[in-house]
Amino acid sequence: MNRFQIGNTIGRAGRTKGSRNRLSLKVLEEVLGHALSEIPGRDMTKLKAALEVLQKSKPADYVRCVLSVLPKEILFSDSAVSEMADDQIEAMIQTLYQQRMLVVPMPDETVN
Repeated sequence: MNRFQIGNTIGRAGRTKGSRNRLSLKVLEEVLGHALSEIPGRDMTKLKAALEVLQKSKPADYVRCVLSVLPKEILFSDSAVSEMADDQIEAMIQTLYQQRMLVVPMPDETVN
């Protein structure tokens, strides 16, 4: 019997690409549950407290950590944005940064 004949479907019915198995899903749930739990006596989660400590003690690692969870690329599918000039888009992004009170320098700004 030749198991590798044309049209053979043995071995092709596994998890779909990108899906998690039950163990990794359970571990992720436990880690997030722990990180997002409140610290007794404080109005703060353990994750927020850890990020604040990291920001104060190792600012470079803090920035690396924050940047690692941000999307690499932002796609705009709205036709109004696609018709805007580059300087208008940059002004809109700057306004959004200011509204969110993010202290992130734009690419043309220098950090002292």
